[in-house]
Formats: sequence, structure tokens, C-alpha cells
Amino acid sequence: MILFLALLGFGPILWLAWSGKPLFAPWALLCISQFGGMAISLLKLMPAMTDPATMTWFVFFGFNFSYLLGYAFAIKATRNLNEQPRPPQEMSRNQAVVFLGISAIFYMTVIASRFAAGSWPIFAANPEASRIKFFSANLLINFTIQFSYSTAAFSAWMIFRAKSGLRRIAWICWGLIPVVFILAVARNMILFSLFSLLFYFELWKRPLKVRWAVLFCVLFIGMFLATGLAREGIAITKALSFVGKGTKVWVFAFKPVYMYVANNFWNLDYGIQLIGLPKGQPFTFGYTSLSGISYYLNGGRFETAFGLDGFLNESTSKVPGLNTVSYQWTLFKDFGYVIPCFILFLIGAWSARIYSLALKNKTASSAYFALFASFWALYSLFIFGPVAPQNIIYLAIGLFFLPVLRNKNHGAKQE
Repeated sequence: MILFLALLGFGPILWLAWSGKPLFAPWALLCISQFGGMAISLLKLMPAMTDPATMTWFVFFGFNFSYLLGYAFAIKATRNLNEQPRPPQEMSRNQAVVFLGISAIFYMTVIASRFAAGSWPIFAANPEASRIKFFSANLLINFTIQFSYSTAAFSAWMIFRAKSGLRRIAWICWGLIPVVFILAVARNMILFSLFSLLFYFELWKRPLKVRWAVLFCVLFIGMFLATGLAREGIAITKALSFVGKGTKVWVFAFKPVYMYVANNFWNLDYGIQLIGLPKGQPFTFGYTSLSGISYYLNGGRFETAFGLDGFLNESTSKVPGLNTVSYQWTLFKDFGYVIPCFILFLIGAWSARIYSLALKNKTASSAYFALFASFWALYSLFIFGPVAPQNIIYLAIGLFFLPVLRNKNHGAKQE
């Protein structure tokens, strides 16, 4: 089973690399995230990982294959459409104004969060507590801090499509995002900012070399370990000294990464087996998938009052502190088995269509939404509820500014 999943997970990306096709196709990233992640978890390097139950396999394969089936259906249905490739769209004045406005809101929020938290979380006595305070000081900050995703997307787009003066501003805005989130010991935005730059490079410049994809993975793993140590208040030099004193390298480097990947699947299995049992919970009809919004709005008071799981799905935690689960759990807990298959079929079809448009049209709107589709597929390995606010605000900003993002410029036709 491990070999089968490994082939499903890493085979597509190797085929794309060999054939010279874009590596960031959403379907290939979903395969890496889901099938590759499950293969890694089945190595069973931790006692908590047991053989998944039969129903877990039904949910895992059923949901993922529903996405892939929708993706294939959309490709097949639109193959004969007479869509001519269009030249890349240069940035218009209105688009520059939108970018600068969103970036200004985000960075003003960062300054406000810094003063509300009292210091940068990485320098605080309790970095984890300071990080939570940094991102949840008040309702306005909770909302506007989520503009970080759109700021990263627009910045990366401007780096390749803006004129020289704006391009320098874009590099500054993009480069500050990893710095801010390293200081805030938060991982998601560091990953997204790196991903967005590579995604647009591949879209507008040339197919990405495998070595750059490998470098991306190495950088992310290094960042993951560094932020994890920082959250615990452990200096990097002190951590490295453990290796020098005889701690095995895999225990220091690979084990935390393995646990972070594997626990998504053993907790998925644990959660599915809890359904219908006394300590399980009934279907939540959309609440679990959007639980991050509830948390941002009321700080968890709603969940406490009604005895619901928090947005980290604490009831599914087989190992204390390792309480993330992949997207299948949130959809299964919300609606059971059948409805999520239909939802994921539609998501797969939409992802295929928007990514195909981005490859042909190369305009701001298609690229903006294609970036989201590809990143969602890659990040589907990890918990979905907490990132619901980021996802919704990112899509809402894109839809709100869609007329501006579709502006004609330098002879490029509208989508």
C-alpha cells in the first residue's frame, strides 16, 4: 500500500517534470499532498499511527478521486473550445492602485498587531502565547491581517508584470511578508509567499526546473523546523547542540516533519472512527469547515457555550498537541460521505478550468484564482477550519476587484 500511494503521490509530478509541463498543476499538487502524505504516514514511525479503518479508506480515496474526476471532466469538456492564447497582461494603473491599497491595509495592520502584542512573538518570553495575541488582538485586526494572502499574490504578480518602478515596490512588499511572519513565528504565509513567486515564475517565464521545486521544499522544511523551535522558545544554536551531543539527525530534523504530516491522517482515522460513538459529535452541516471564522469572531466562546469542538478539532487528537487533520475530516464531519464527493467534484472542475485559463490568457484575474486553486490543492494536507477566513477573504477580494483585474492593457484582450 505504501508503494502504491507513493506512486500515486509522486508519480504525477515526476511525469510533469520529465515531459517539461508546468509542475504546479492543481491535480498533481493534490496527489503529492494527499497520496504522498498518506504514504509517509504509513511508515508508522510513531506508535500513534495504526492501520486506518475501512471507512477511512473510503473517505480518503472517495474524496480525492472525486476531486480528480471533476478535474478530468472539466479538461475533457473544454478541450474542444476554440480559445486562442493571449499575451501576458501588463499591470494597469487601476490594478496598481488596488495592490498598493491592499498592501497598505495589511502592513498598517501588522504595525497595529505589533503594538497590541507588546513585542514581536519571536522575541517574547512565551512566543506561542504572543503569536496568538499578535493575530487576534481585536476583530478588526483579525479581519485585516488576512489581507496578507492577497498582498503576497499581488506582489508576486507585480514582480513579473509591472514596470520597473513599481516592480521595486513589489519586491519590497513581497520580501517583507516572510520577514513579518518569521518574526510572528507563523508558517502559512511564508509558504504561500514562496509558492506564489514560483507559481508566477512558471506561469509567465518558463517551466520550473525540478531543482527549484526541491529547493522550495528544503526551504520550507528548514522554515518549519525553525518556527517550531521558536514557538517553543528554543534557540537554533541550542537545538543544533543536541545533535552534537548524540541526538540522531532524523530525530531532530525528520521526525517533527514526519509527525506534522502523519498526524493529519492518523487523526483523520481517529475522527472517523469516533463518529456515532459517545464521545463523537453529530454532523455539523458546514460549521466545522468554517470554524475558523467563528473563532476569529468570538474567540471560541460560541464553541464553549454549545460544547462544540474548537477550530483545531481537539476531540480528534490522538497525541496531545498534534491536532491537525486534512480537509476530508471537516467535510466528512459536516455532511457525511455523499455530499462532499459532489462538492469536491465541483472544486476539481473549477480548479481545472481556472488553471487552464491562466495558462492560455495569462491575465491578472485568471492568474490570481489559479494561484489559489493550486495552493489549496497543495495545502489540502493540512487543517482546513483555521484557514477558512484567509481563503474566503482571498476569494472575496479577487471577486470584488474582478472588473479591475480584467482591465485591457497593452493590447491584451479581456478574458
